[in-house]
Amino acid sequence: MNKIDLIKENSIDYSMQAIDLAKSIINSKILELMTLNGNQEVIDGLQFVINKLDELKTNLKTSHILLKAQGSMKISITDIDTIIHKDGRVIAGLEQKYRRDAFYQKYVPINASQYITLLDIKRKLGLNKFYYFYHLPKGRYILLPISNGWKIQKLGEGHTRTSYALAPIEEAKNMGEREVVQFFKDLLRGW
Repeated sequence: MNKIDLIKENSIDYSMQAIDLAKSIINSKILELMTLNGNQEVIDGLQFVINKLDELKTNLKTSHILLKAQGSMKISITDIDTIIHKDGRVIAGLEQKYRRDAFYQKYVPINASQYITLLDIKRKLGLNKFYYFYHLPKGRYILLPISNGWKIQKLGEGHTRTSYALAPIEEAKNMGEREVVQFFKDLLRGW
């Protein structure tokens, strides 16, 4: 689901309710673990998840406010997941995604508004290294450098129809965890 879909008038209330329900379930589990003298690291981990759900709720509210403020202007709203800073300089950026499956034949479809925004940020920061970083099941990853010139096309049906940037699959690297660790070691040493 696209972030913009989550912040439409009808959907935001349901999304907020879903977040509150998830928090309530997790809080119940925390109380149960505390009563049973459960593992403190697990309790801390569950509290971390609640904090992340609060961040998600805050992001949705802010995006909703921005959409109300836009009036007749056309805006897109994109967060940046990871900026890597070393020795006083921003050296790379990551837009992280999770996919339960990732079978792509010719192209990896990417939300076009986000792609255009990230290209602009990459250019304005003077970054050579900005990647889509896909986390897949079974310790697999796809690393896709953001580059100019990806074809933009409308895909999908009904309310899911939107514009996508089509990243050529040959630009993506499918890696295991060891390869990804080595990739990032090389990236960090290169600066």
